[in-house]
Amino acid sequence: MMEETRYTRKYGGKLNLTLCDPYELCEKRKRIHRDYLAHLFRFYFVGRLIKRGMRILDVGAGTGALAETLYRNMLKPEHYLAVDIKPSHIQKLTDLISKVNFDMSVIKADIRTERFAAAYPEYFDVVCCFEVIEHFESYWDKPEYLTNVLEQMKYAVKPEGVILLSTPNYDGKHKAKNHIYEYTEEELETIFQKHALKVEKKFGTFMSLGRPKQAKQILSECEYEVYSKLYEYYNSSILSVMFAPLHPSESRNILWVLRKR
Repeated sequence: MMEETRYTRKYGGKLNLTLCDPYELCEKRKRIHRDYLAHLFRFYFVGRLIKRGMRILDVGAGTGALAETLYRNMLKPEHYLAVDIKPSHIQKLTDLISKVNFDMSVIKADIRTERFAAAYPEYFDVVCCFEVIEHFESYWDKPEYLTNVLEQMKYAVKPEGVILLSTPNYDGKHKAKNHIYEYTEEELETIFQKHALKVEKKFGTFMSLGRPKQAKQILSECEYEVYSKLYEYYNSSILSVMFAPLHPSESRNILWVLRKR
């Protein structure tokens, strides 16, 4: 389904197509990569928003990391629905049903084209879509793909519910090898507005800060002082994740908190 077609952006320079699977990088380098930390910290944030008894929709659920997080942290939802298309993901998600202690169901669907939420109008308290939209053709080449995803999520979320979407923030230089298209912050703000989605909050999940001298170019004077002190103990990978929520525009990945207008 998801062909790794590569696009040259109108305004970008030469792309650095680096391998960017956080779990593979951890195993390969024998150390914890900042991408892996960013994924973990994102779930901590999500866990604060999700309360017991809520209804959760996981769009592009992968192998069920969110379901596992809910189960291990005793955040028992009333209903958790996972949507994915990849057969191996569907199998792992299906296997999870007998493991978790809550009502879980799985739908196999192409989120780009199918009305995967048709049976659930204004049903879910929280709708999640983590690290998904960068894996299919852009809004500018295939507008119907992202349009379908956003409209289906809007259709499924309660009027007072929240949509959580995370995706890379393209910096004009670096793009992961397994991503088809990465959006800029400005592009997504325009698209969300067009689809009547209000940006309530946005948080960076990781950024590139490096040594204190490099970080000084981005951080405020107060932040720089704290960064320098923490750098005596933590390395820049950890600090790049810790400081990213304060600087979404400078981060390489953004978690968007969206509401229906």
